[in-house]
Amino acid sequence: MRVRETHLLLSEGMRGGKTSGRICGVSSVESGFLYQCTPCISSFDDKDLAPVMVFIEYLICLEGPFWKQIRGQGLSYSYGITVRPDEGLLYFSLFKSTNVPAAYSKAEDIVKGYISGSTPLEQVMLDTAVSTCVYNVVSRESTPGLTAGQKRFISCVVSCVKREYRHARGNAKLPANLSVCSCDGGKAAWARRARVKAESFAE
Repeated sequence: MRVRETHLLLSEGMRGGKTSGRICGVSSVESGFLYQCTPCISSFDDKDLAPVMVFIEYLICLEGPFWKQIRGQGLSYSYGITVRPDEGLLYFSLFKSTNVPAAYSKAEDIVKGYISGSTPLEQVMLDTAVSTCVYNVVSRESTPGLTAGQKRFISCVVSCVKREYRHARGNAKLPANLSVCSCDGGKAAWARRARVKAESFAE
């Protein structure tokens, strides 16, 4: 059975662009919070996904437009924009805002300024945004060394497997240089040697 994509489960009203929301007052909280979503890209193969991701990173990066004009002016402590193709939604959030309407209006003005072309893009910040997006995608992928190290850590430190242990699959003896822990101790030594090996891999 094929798994239905999340965005297909949205209500007809949401897919049609109709807006709705809830305002909740909490007397014990002095700051304001906003969480808003709108229909957006619904496929990872969409050609517009990469430009949208770069534009979002450009807006929310450190010392970027949102940082200077929203946080810098004390309108909101934090903010965020996230695109989720699996859900077919684009999220915008404000966290610990002193003035939600003013922060929202400022964010809207910033975005419209870049879209209309009245606010020019800075090449250095654009290159940084591209690099950050590439790094965020690549960093989520495990490398063989990282995966092997994680499994050995779980086996030696968490499960406390001895060096003579043989895997049930293949019945192959573990390499001696990867087995340094036993049930009666040696965890500190294992940690030191693991750190040295990690540093050698990094080099």
